[in-house]
Amino acid sequence: MGDSLKVALGDASVALGFTDTSADITDVSNVQATYTMGVMDYALTGAIDYNMDSETTILGASLGGVDLGVATASGAFTYGLDSEAWGYEGVLATGGLTAYLNGDNVEAFQNVGGGYDLAISNGLELAADVSYNLNDEAFTPSVSATFAF
Repeated sequence: MGDSLKVALGDASVALGFTDTSADITDVSNVQATYTMGVMDYALTGAIDYNMDSETTILGASLGGVDLGVATASGAFTYGLDSEAWGYEGVLATGGLTAYLNGDNVEAFQNVGGGYDLAISNGLELAADVSYNLNDEAFTPSVSATFAF
């Protein structure tokens, strides 16, 4: 998706993805919709993505806010109706620390990683992350700074 237009109302949102708005504003490449609802103390989100060019549909679901006492857990799962391919990601977070694991139907465990976010002051945040690809056996470190005024 190149350019996009998103409209949200309450817990629902719809997004249109455009191939290239500078060439043709009517060339919609995909349509996405999400709806989030509170289930007990959790946030449950359902999603659908329909690709207009390939005519494929992907369904998604996520669950967030699972309180484990010392940490919170969240996860996401996607499934391609046409390809029958699936993918997932699980996340644990506590304080500024975050750890994740993801995979799909081909490689159940593809990436594992973690990071630390530190709020320096209002509007300034530093982050350090590292990801390890279990297939390539490669580390990908990153450091970033975010400024907001």
